[in-house]
Amino acid sequence: KLCNNTIHTLAEYCKRLTYLNIGGCAQLVDDSINNLSRECPKLLHLNCSNCYLLTDQSIIALSENCSKLQVLELMDCDNITDLSIKSLAKNCQDLKWLDVTRCYKITSDSIDYLKKHCVRLDRIYSYLWTILFKTWFENVQKQLHLNI
Repeated sequence: KLCNNTIHTLAEYCKRLTYLNIGGCAQLVDDSINNLSRECPKLLHLNCSNCYLLTDQSIIALSENCSKLQVLELMDCDNITDLSIKSLAKNCQDLKWLDVTRCYKITSDSIDYLKKHCVRLDRIYSYLWTILFKTWFENVQKQLHLNI
């Protein structure tokens, strides 16, 4: 509850906020991020890692209200889906860094969509890279007839 009240107060009084690290606020809810994104449209960097209760609703609102967003960290926000990623791709084309590590509802389709629309994107952290590397390695093993 403390995190949610703090975010509402912060949004009310810090309208030119560009950087915020609220990672680890496990009780943070969509309403807080929705309010933050409406009140602080200049936000460039937001860390919401380990904010387990956040859903697509707040990330979509963030992408629509904070179109200049460059860095978004959502590690372990496992309620986030492809809807959020596609909304970020459409609305936040300055995005340079996205961390969706252990956001298991995100597929490679939305990551590909994001890469096409966010040409400045430099880093994506995702569990998908582990899966893709494993698949690639297994294919190489088969092609080379390796038993490892």
